[in-house]
Amino acid sequence: MTVDLICRRRGRPSHLVVLDLNDLKTLKTLKKRPEPQRLLHNACIATVVSTTEPSSGPMGLWPCIGRARIVSRIVTAVSAAQGSAAGVALVRAPLGGGKSRVIDEVVAGLVAKGRSTRRIVATSATSSVPFGAVAHLLPPGARDSADPVALIAALRDVLAPDGAKRVVLVVDDAPLLDVATAGVIATLAGAGVVDLVASARSEEPLPDPFVDVLLGDRSYGVDLEPMTDDDIDTLLHLALGGPVDGSVMLSLRDRSAGNPLFLRELTRSALEAGALVEVGGVWRMRGDPPGSSRLREVVESRLDIVAPLTRPALELLALCDTIDLDELESLVGLEALAELESRGLLRLVPPDGRQLATLGHPLHGEAIRLSLPAVRSRLLLRGHVQWLEQHTSVSKRDPLEFAILRLDAGLPADMESLLRGARLAAALQDSRSTLRLARPLFDQEPTAETGWLVADALFQTGEWADAFAVLDTATALPAASSLRVDLNVARAMILLWGVGNTDLALAQLDGLRQDPEMTPADIERLTAEHASILVNAGRPGEARIELEVAANSERLQTRLGAAVSYTTALAVAGRTAEALVVIDRALAERPDEVVTGVAAADVYIVAKVMALVERGELVAAYHLAEEGYEQAVQSARPLTQFWCSLLLGRASLCRGMAQTALRHFTSARALALDAGLAGPTRGALVGIAICNSMLQDTAAAEVAMAENDALPPFGFMGPERALADGWIAKSKGDLVGARAVLLAGAEVAEETGHITSAIWILHHVARLSRPEEIVDRISALAASTDSPFSHARAAHSRALVTGDARELVESATAFEDLGANFLAAEAAAGAADAFRRDGDQRQAASLSIRAERLIALCENAVSATLLVTAGTVEPLTDREREIAFLAANGQTSRQIADQLYLSYRTVNNHLQHVYDKLGARGRSELRRALGLAPE
Repeated sequence: MTVDLICRRRGRPSHLVVLDLNDLKTLKTLKKRPEPQRLLHNACIATVVSTTEPSSGPMGLWPCIGRARIVSRIVTAVSAAQGSAAGVALVRAPLGGGKSRVIDEVVAGLVAKGRSTRRIVATSATSSVPFGAVAHLLPPGARDSADPVALIAALRDVLAPDGAKRVVLVVDDAPLLDVATAGVIATLAGAGVVDLVASARSEEPLPDPFVDVLLGDRSYGVDLEPMTDDDIDTLLHLALGGPVDGSVMLSLRDRSAGNPLFLRELTRSALEAGALVEVGGVWRMRGDPPGSSRLREVVESRLDIVAPLTRPALELLALCDTIDLDELESLVGLEALAELESRGLLRLVPPDGRQLATLGHPLHGEAIRLSLPAVRSRLLLRGHVQWLEQHTSVSKRDPLEFAILRLDAGLPADMESLLRGARLAAALQDSRSTLRLARPLFDQEPTAETGWLVADALFQTGEWADAFAVLDTATALPAASSLRVDLNVARAMILLWGVGNTDLALAQLDGLRQDPEMTPADIERLTAEHASILVNAGRPGEARIELEVAANSERLQTRLGAAVSYTTALAVAGRTAEALVVIDRALAERPDEVVTGVAAADVYIVAKVMALVERGELVAAYHLAEEGYEQAVQSARPLTQFWCSLLLGRASLCRGMAQTALRHFTSARALALDAGLAGPTRGALVGIAICNSMLQDTAAAEVAMAENDALPPFGFMGPERALADGWIAKSKGDLVGARAVLLAGAEVAEETGHITSAIWILHHVARLSRPEEIVDRISALAASTDSPFSHARAAHSRALVTGDARELVESATAFEDLGANFLAAEAAAGAADAFRRDGDQRQAASLSIRAERLIALCENAVSATLLVTAGTVEPLTDREREIAFLAANGQTSRQIADQLYLSYRTVNNHLQHVYDKLGARGRSELRRALGLAPE
């Protein structure tokens, strides 16, 4: 059969491969084969999917994901039964939970083991008809007999004929089986004549004859859990034929609650409506996912079983999400609520001083809302508002929720309440609610403040053009000087991020600083905002002094407004401990209510992640970025989603997880393209190019950089472009060109204040060749920082110069402690070589094993330093490795000699040593011997 293997690193698929295997046991032999070993060594096989062919996407395949272990256990439990003890298994799941698909896989597994199966599908139509579900199995005329014993005997002969090998009876939806048929099957299973596998919905009782058999001590029972995030991500990847953006996975997860049927219908509905689209090789959701009429019918069929009396309670819960239990009781009565709870349609929320209720599943609400007439919705909401006004004090009401309720109920809007709600929504980073409340205010009675609220919310949701139009109107309205600053800062932010024009953004603030109506506080804030733009424009060193003054201002607004950019400027300068102090203090000081000029809380999280990465706390940075991304998805803030994706890629890249980093950078690129973030897309493309180079796909790296060159300039972390160009040049065998571009990039990084970037780039030069030429420079830069990551890079550069085995081991340990496994592998490999040269074979072997373990964590990433490190009888020297790499990339001995300033004869002598050590018979076999990808 064909088996799909998803090999994963934490939370995301790293690579997808399809292997043809005769049996799952073949997995145990994979490590004996070179290429599968490289893929599977030290990796987690999270999913095994039985299919007949790979996905043709979109939705060309909907495989069974995340159930392989359950299927295997059921097949084993049933197959292991011997003698008079039957093998019995029961699979339970809620509606759409995947029990039928699991049964399909169990049947396939049993057939593969040579077992004979008989399948019986029970339905509501046959549940009241004796032997109705097995009528098609009975011989002609058997049901016409008036003798029930003869009928039972006929059924027994069909299900378990004398002398035949014991069959496995597979019963779908066992609760719908008529009692007579259930009795016969239970008797056969109890006597060990047949084995039995059955499925049932979680909330439905089994027929009485089945209770002892299916729930007995010898029965293997399993309740299918909802699909995990990894399962959903993998399933969507396979079904759509490509990766999905994290926001798609989170959105569909929250709406489906991990239910496979609901997930499939939601995905199909989004595809058909054009909401789910492929952008830059990544599937993204544009706008809110649409409802599914097919899914509504499925859910409604379940809701139809409840009494009409209870329907108003379900409708109100669908409209309001959570409702006070007392209000629901006043609406339909306590007995009706008890019935809903017993059927799993209603559940109580953990108490917070009140008894609250919500629907049993998110999609119940969607199905009800789709079928609710508009007037009926308004009537229910008005009743709800009236109940709140009568039973809760004003102080206990959520002002934001209450303002939106009044709007939806069509009640007269209190302008002041709407404004309060809009301010609160802005403080809570709820851009959608801000627009719902502030937009009617601005349209009816525009003011500068409502204009700023609307424009900022539009900016946060990526609607740049609409935000500009609102700002044009709002700027012409009367406003205090501080509010004029807010409006101009909003325009500058859109110019910076949305349009990508740094000069215009700076000019916007410079012009206002000359306005005589500006107060000292306004000037202070404008100066801080000007410096913030400089940081994001790639000039953090120039901005740091102004930001330091602002970050220590006596005014809370100025202090908080400068905190994010000041943290970033400090982080890239290598003052990472100070950066974390600044951002943590700002988070502690930041008030809950909205303060104009103060970034949203998620932006503070982005700045903190940046500081953690530059410090080298890579795992903590990754986890925090994941949390920030999920929050940004929930609040519909694409700019924050972009930065979190970018930093997830950066943290993964520093950890050496090339495939995972490539996935995050690709998602960031797709998100930026979709949101119109032209300039910031450059950062994602640089990451894509570096990752592809590490994975030996130079052509893909060059495509990314060609796209990068077509975009408008953007300065933030701009010097790191040299890393991509350097990797590409090295991959093509141009070491001289690689060194030149890297050294130039390091110089620009140092000049602009990107100190940690300069150290990263110089460390790459040291790893490439001739570390002695940069060791003093990188050591001096690292000494100016408090970053353990920068210190480790400088120390490794010094160890490469001395070649001291102990120093290289210390570097490997330092990098491994930081989670930088790729660099740790290189250092460990170098230490192993050094110990071999010193004649210490025991230490050399130990370090080689350590290097192999670390390499296995790096998702097929390769560098010249790691080539043929493990497994060679005699390791290559640094010079031999360098010459072998150039020769494998097609350079002649003369070209290599010119590039490395060696004699032609010296190059040939080194090459001969390389051939002898690797067992290669010349240049034609060199790439394979080095483990490089074929050209």
